[in-house]
Amino acid sequence: MAFGFSTFPIPSRATSLFFCRFLSLILHYVSTVSAQTGPEANTRMPFAQIGSRLYLQGGPYDKRNGPFFSVDLAASWTLDTVPWTSHNYGNFTSYQKQIGVGINQTLYIYGNIVYDNLRVNVDDASAEWSLVAPPGPRLCRSLQDFAVDTRKGVVYSFAFPFKDTMCLLGDFEKGWETRLVSNGTLVVTPDFIGSVYNSNRNSVMGGYRLEQDSSTAYVTEYRIDSNSWSTIPVKGQVPTTREANCMIINEDNTKIVVFGGFTPATRGPSGFVVPSSEIFVLDLNSGEWKKGPDAAEPRAHAACGIVGNRFVAWGGEKHPNSDPLDSTIVFDLTKFEWVTASSNDHPSPTPSSDPSPSSTSIAKASNTNIGAIAGGAVAGLVLVALIVAVLIYRRRKQRLGEGHGPIKQKIVEHKDNSGELSEDEAYYKNEFQYRNPHTISSPRSPQQYPYLGRDPQWASKLAHDNDQDHADRVLEE
Repeated sequence: MAFGFSTFPIPSRATSLFFCRFLSLILHYVSTVSAQTGPEANTRMPFAQIGSRLYLQGGPYDKRNGPFFSVDLAASWTLDTVPWTSHNYGNFTSYQKQIGVGINQTLYIYGNIVYDNLRVNVDDASAEWSLVAPPGPRLCRSLQDFAVDTRKGVVYSFAFPFKDTMCLLGDFEKGWETRLVSNGTLVVTPDFIGSVYNSNRNSVMGGYRLEQDSSTAYVTEYRIDSNSWSTIPVKGQVPTTREANCMIINEDNTKIVVFGGFTPATRGPSGFVVPSSEIFVLDLNSGEWKKGPDAAEPRAHAACGIVGNRFVAWGGEKHPNSDPLDSTIVFDLTKFEWVTASSNDHPSPTPSSDPSPSSTSIAKASNTNIGAIAGGAVAGLVLVALIVAVLIYRRRKQRLGEGHGPIKQKIVEHKDNSGELSEDEAYYKNEFQYRNPHTISSPRSPQQYPYLGRDPQWASKLAHDNDQDHADRVLEE
């Protein structure tokens, strides 16, 4: 039977409010998912580069339990369209002492002996975090720099403060082990902030000490084959002592990049540090350091990676007391300049005529996210339409059935059932119990969502108004 416009049943107040509330929740969910295109601002988070992808934990920083994201550094993208991919590896709350390490296709979280040590296979879309035994040897329980031999899947670290020991992790089942360095002499205490693995030399190169050491003009090296210490003389614009900085080597092992961090203050009390926006590049062929132009803003504790001629940094902080950053910056090692958002020249660092598997996976992941969002929105709207249609049908059927009896009988039935809750009234009472702002878990303040910030006492008032409205409508009929 077709309904004319004039005879189409008007939904009750409860039905209208239900429709509006449910639709607002659907739209809010869709907008929230759509807006989550990248990691929230964060600093001092675990990160690691695995192949050409940079993995890092997003914010919020105060909760330390944000999801992990990754981006393919080898793909071509602009600063305002970074193609982040989110990963759900399960619940994980990080601490500042936990460090991310990429071992082939494993993302390893080193947590010394105080915090959890975890790992996950990033190639497995359904993988979740699994616990790893904490470091056994005492000398390997407070490591801070890691270099990975990707050919053998072995992690190396300097056993600070000892000058004659290296720590190794080659098998998660076996755990960490120590190796006594039998040849050469380590000139400085290995309190390095940064180390890299050089596959050309099969060695681990150390960075810079926390203490002021302006006279150092060499890079410390641990030669794996000979199990010995050595030094590589360097010249040029040697980086100053720093901490909380990035240190990374490119794929062909010809350049080492040092960026940002905190450097000793030139004025003020001893031990004070200031944030740095400096970037230095060491040419390993010539042994010369060269300082590039400063970044637009200082940055410490950032996540960083490198592919081809592209050095990328994300997040971090300007100052220990400042809010974390959520921006991405790129330094072009060939042009020796920072890439700007307005630049039209953002070539892929590894040009290829055919799309790489990694870039293809990004496109698929992006399409999957968009499809999931659109599908969720459509499904939600269809569900709303079905519920509204059912409620309208039931309401109309109820009215048609009641229209054959006397008005007096309706009033008597309403009075007889006055102790029971109507369907609409039951929904509102349950709804306001569910919408209590104190029982809803949200990453943002309830004040940011007006529909969560209502006075809970308003629920009883609306229920009373609904009772009176229902009674008035019965009398009018």
